[in-house]
Amino acid sequence: MPLRSLEIVNTYHSEYSQQEDYSIAISYSVLAYLLAFDGMNIQSMEYYQLALSLLTRLDGGTDQYALNITEVFSGLGRVYYQLGDYAHSLLMLEQAIIYAGKTHLNDQVAGVYNILGTLFVLQENCDKAFEYYGLENISGS
Repeated sequence: MPLRSLEIVNTYHSEYSQQEDYSIAISYSVLAYLLAFDGMNIQSMEYYQLALSLLTRLDGGTDQYALNITEVFSGLGRVYYQLGDYAHSLLMLEQAIIYAGKTHLNDQVAGVYNILGTLFVLQENCDKAFEYYGLENISGS
C-alpha cells in the first residue's frame, strides 16, 4: 500500500509540474510579446527562447502545444526581423508554418503567411510578398 501512495503522489506532482511549467511558458511568451512591443527586442528574444524551451519539452512531439509553439516562433520571427536579421526571421517563420499546420487551424497558418508577406513587402520583394499573401488567402478560406 505505501508504494501505491508514492505512485499517486508522484503522478500528482508530475501533473502539477506540467501545469506550472505551462503557466510559466505562457507568462514568458506574453512578457516577450510586450517587450517586443516596447522595442526591447533582445530581452524579448530571451523570453521567447525560454518559453520555446519549456513548451517543446512539455510537447515532447505530441503536438499538444503546437498552437503555443506557433505563436512563439512567429514572435521570434518578428523580433529577428526588427533586428534586421532576415535570415533568422525566415527560419523562425518557417518553423511557425510547420507548427501552425499541426494545429489544423487554417487561421493560424494564414496568420503566419501574412507575416511572411509583410516581411517581403518591407524588403520590397513584391513577387515573394504576393506569393505568401496568396497562400494566406488559400489557407484562410
